[in-house]
Amino acid sequence: MAGTFMAIMDVFIVLIAAPAIQDDLHASDAQLQFVLAGYQLIYAVTLVTGGGWGISMGGRKSSSSAWGSSPWPPSAAA
Repeated sequence: MAGTFMAIMDVFIVLIAAPAIQDDLHASDAQLQFVLAGYQLIYAVTLVTGGGWGISMGGRKSSSSAWGSSPWPPSAAA
């Protein structure tokens, strides 16, 4: 449930930021659509790959290894 909420929230935030992205990239409407489609494609591939990895490794092991390799919190990475 939380994963679904986060995915929907991510798409919502990107759509809200679309005008700023378009201004920063000096892109036309077609170019902005291409950039957003590329972002969504990469997001979907990462989500499906991560889900498959989580299923094959087991939930607890995959989430602990993902958090272990994450640079969060930033102070721990320094």
